[in-house]
Amino acid sequence: MGKASEAPSAESLSADVTPPLSRSKRAAFSAIIVLLALLAMEAATRLASTAGGNARWKAHSHLVDTLGFPALNQILEPDDTLFWRLRPNLGGVRLAGHISSSAPLDFTVSTDRLGCRLPAAGPKERLIACLGDSCTFGVGVDDEQAYPAVLQARLADARCINLGVPGYSAYQGRRRLEAFPFDRPPRVVIICFGFNDTATWDGRSDLEHARLSAERNHSILRYSRLMGIVVNAFARSALRPASAHPARPRLSDDEFMGELRGIAAWCRACGAVPVLLVWPQRGPKGQGLLSREQQVLQRLGESDHIRVVDLLPVFGQWPADRLFVDVVHASPAGCELVARTLQPTVEEILGSSRDE
Repeated sequence: MGKASEAPSAESLSADVTPPLSRSKRAAFSAIIVLLALLAMEAATRLASTAGGNARWKAHSHLVDTLGFPALNQILEPDDTLFWRLRPNLGGVRLAGHISSSAPLDFTVSTDRLGCRLPAAGPKERLIACLGDSCTFGVGVDDEQAYPAVLQARLADARCINLGVPGYSAYQGRRRLEAFPFDRPPRVVIICFGFNDTATWDGRSDLEHARLSAERNHSILRYSRLMGIVVNAFARSALRPASAHPARPRLSDDEFMGELRGIAAWCRACGAVPVLLVWPQRGPKGQGLLSREQQVLQRLGESDHIRVVDLLPVFGQWPADRLFVDVVHASPAGCELVARTLQPTVEEILGSSRDE
């Protein structure tokens, strides 16, 4: 028989058994695992939210898709302050499709490094800022056919900057104007809003969404997309349940007038003359009584002594099929008529400012 194996000693047993982790080490390992999980969730959230943008941008891009013209989203991108903006440095991007029941649209869009639609001339003495929404931007027409470009071609020694952005309300327009890096103060600011301001998207206004965004950006939450989404979800519910005010517009009439007054005040502070442009629309709504926003523009012009250029009677003299590509956006002939109607007022302002 073989020799019996010897029993292991106490020293060898103690050497083979790993002692249990202390409570502090277990807590440290758990914290590391939780931290790594949170970092992974934060990375995933950032990847997902980069494409999605903010709530207002999502609502607008969804609206564009619903209207049947998703190509428009190709030239826009999210913005923390303005909700969305035109992409800079676009070179002849072709957009084709329909907006609801519009005729087929097929036009090209180019922008400069500041996200302004081209063409833009070289340095000229007199500067005109054209502030507005998709009507000013020129949905449905090529770069040189949008009314700011046509107006510039009709004026001597003047440069028209197209600050129009599709979907903009007066709230966004005011912030775009105030933050724009002009190389010299404009002499004239043409202001055209109203079609987007009364839209009801989620029962909350542009001002409320801006306040939520500002609170997030000025807190520690700006460093965490994950926590920002969680906290903002609770904040939006506490601020105003969407179902409680389904008809809350992006801007109320009073808010709309307040934003326009803010734009006019900025103009006067820098020596520019504001001009309110009352834009027409095609069909029965374009005839007879003014819309609420058009009435606000008229009242504001009278009460605050702001020049008003009303396009309704001028457009009423021509067949609508010739002047519109859809319900509100002007055709090349319509943009030409807008520029021709604005020209005498702008030249008068430029002439008086030169005399001073």
